[in-house]
Amino acid sequence: MLCSPGNKINSSQIIGELVDTDYRTKTGGYIKYQNNLDDKEDTHRILWIPEETHEIKKDISLLMVENNTYVEADTEIIKDIRTENAGYLEVIEDNGIVEKLIIKIGKVIESNSLDIEEYTVPKIIEAGERIQENLLAEETALIERVEQGILIRPIDQYYVNKKQFQVETEHSLNGNQSISINLVQHLLFKEGERIESIQGIDLVKTYLTVDICSDQIHGSADVEFLETSQSDEYKLQIAILENLQIKYDTFGENNIQHTKTVFCVEDREEITSGTLVAKTSLISKSKGKIENINDNGQSGRKILILRETDQEVIDLNGQTPQVSKGELVRYGDQIAPNIVAKESGKIVALENNKVKIRSAHPYLVSSGAILQTKNRDLIQIGDTLAILVFERSKTGDIIQGLPRIEEILEARRPKEACKLTQRPGKIKVWYDTEENYHVEILETDGNINEYIINSTQKVIVSDGENILLAEAITDGAPNPHEMLSLYFNFYINVLGIYEAAKLSLQKVQTYLVNEVQNVYQSQNVDISDKHVEVIVRQMTSKVRVEDGGDTTLLPGELVELQQIENINEAMLLTRGIPATYSPTLLGITKSSLNTDSFISAASFQETTRVLTEAAIEGKADWLRGLKENVIIGRLIPAGTGFNSYTEISKVSKNEKKTTDGYYFENKNSEKQTMHFVVDENIEYVQNDLKVQ
Repeated sequence: MLCSPGNKINSSQIIGELVDTDYRTKTGGYIKYQNNLDDKEDTHRILWIPEETHEIKKDISLLMVENNTYVEADTEIIKDIRTENAGYLEVIEDNGIVEKLIIKIGKVIESNSLDIEEYTVPKIIEAGERIQENLLAEETALIERVEQGILIRPIDQYYVNKKQFQVETEHSLNGNQSISINLVQHLLFKEGERIESIQGIDLVKTYLTVDICSDQIHGSADVEFLETSQSDEYKLQIAILENLQIKYDTFGENNIQHTKTVFCVEDREEITSGTLVAKTSLISKSKGKIENINDNGQSGRKILILRETDQEVIDLNGQTPQVSKGELVRYGDQIAPNIVAKESGKIVALENNKVKIRSAHPYLVSSGAILQTKNRDLIQIGDTLAILVFERSKTGDIIQGLPRIEEILEARRPKEACKLTQRPGKIKVWYDTEENYHVEILETDGNINEYIINSTQKVIVSDGENILLAEAITDGAPNPHEMLSLYFNFYINVLGIYEAAKLSLQKVQTYLVNEVQNVYQSQNVDISDKHVEVIVRQMTSKVRVEDGGDTTLLPGELVELQQIENINEAMLLTRGIPATYSPTLLGITKSSLNTDSFISAASFQETTRVLTEAAIEGKADWLRGLKENVIIGRLIPAGTGFNSYTEISKVSKNEKKTTDGYYFENKNSEKQTMHFVVDENIEYVQNDLKVQ
């Protein structure tokens, strides 16, 4: 038996092994299985081909026999090593070192008339079958082809019957428990597996196992042996037990000295299901009042005990208190005239001309800190209250600022853009249970816009503050495309589409110019606004057509704002449906490719595409801009390059002429002044002539 009385066993555990030599071989070898012999499902036939294997690990020069030869029993194959059986010798060597010597037990029969092809592969022949002419097999054997003829190897046969052993069992059952004794036979080796051995081995082992079916979570069984009247019989008794292991819970290292575990039952006492066996108690360290029991839904709960030593009573001496119950005070705060708090805490009682303060320790955190606890949570010493966020001051030098300028002029969307207000109004900030910020904006008409901001973003507005349209609520760079859309959607409700688009573009133009100037001015580099304004004007000069109406424009087409407004005015005169559009913001790369001049666009980038489209559409370049005139080699349309300048110069100095576009006046003989309306915001100076 593999278990002794008093041992605890579990289900499917082996309790005994049958001592049997019927399946023990005399030597090593390899195994083959044959099932269902003579149509008997419970019988298995095992064929054992014996071999004798020696582990040598010596030089091949020490070998006293030759490879692939027949050796007799008790032949010395190497010094002090002799064979135990006669057979055919096979030497396995590697780089002149003999690894193994395998002796295939059997006898060799010389034969010249044997069909070589028939016995190229080893073949099992049953007793009575013909091996060759005038030679029959006396018993089951394995036939192999060798150099001297054929090798007849004997086969040992073993029969395994599952029903050959009988085990009498008596079951003691109730509604929820049962025991069964099973006989299990294990075949220890696989089909064709070679076992290298000189001595014999066991092919089959027979075990007794116990299967326990119990509704007890910690169910096991106890083994007992009982004596019988007959000496060759054994009686095995197994009883199902419930094994409970009592662990002493310490409720954490801090409470290890304040826990107590006691047993609630006596030894050998009979108990029923559900009886309390043991209990562990947590003993309070101090005297006090249970203030709060916090159950966070996890495995542990926290209990807060308010001790007398945690409270302080201050006598007011007849003074009128300036605090109220539940108010938080800090050290040095005035509680009553000429009476200050000696420590920080919370006012818990105001009675009998006395103030009772519950001691507390204040922690001041900076704005934007990430809180790790919720309101009214119980915390212990060492718990993290908040994570302070430290931001390194960003330097605004040119090296770090040029990527920012590129981001602005290319009109790129920031990776971490801030949230912008969709309507102006008054701000209200509050927090929810998940530590998210809720920013509500109350408009003048009573509507409320709410923004939910997670704790990873920093809110830069305060409660009660008035905020304007498209201003930032959180930290980060604003998205200029979103800003333009917010302005346009707001102004379109109170203004016409042209005025709304123009005004929203002006707001974004101001923002872009200021952002670029901030980078240069941080290093005391002064650049006139007009240089940046020329670039920004090209970025904000286009609108995107949403509905072409009765015009020839297509949806999605980019058109100059003034051009589409002239087209819509013409539609109103002809009582047609005008086009609707929305302002758009283009980067300097994209705006350069969307100019009216294909010569200017082709000189920038994507030359092949631009010239191909111009040729297909039959475009005409009117040379109105500076760039295309420089490429062609003409005078630029500025100063004396204007066509109107030539006409003006022909006017006599003494003649005063008024036209729709200009007037010329001779004030004195030394200086001449000419006023020519080109653009109300730009002045051109040429020699002593001032164009305005």
